[in-house]
Amino acid sequence: MSAHTAAMSEHEYREAKFFQTFGSVPTPAFHDPEEQTRVWGAHGVASTMSASCARC
Repeated sequence: MSAHTAAMSEHEYREAKFFQTFGSVPTPAFHDPEEQTRVWGAHGVASTMSASCARC
């Protein structure tokens, strides 16, 4: 007989159960592009970042 191999690892199983239970919701979830631009700026950089970080 051949050895039984699992279809997924324990980590994959736990991750799948987690997302099955809690769902996968993007954070932050924006309703429209204007809202995203208002919150994150034109280039997706949070306004709370320093100017030196925004150059990167």
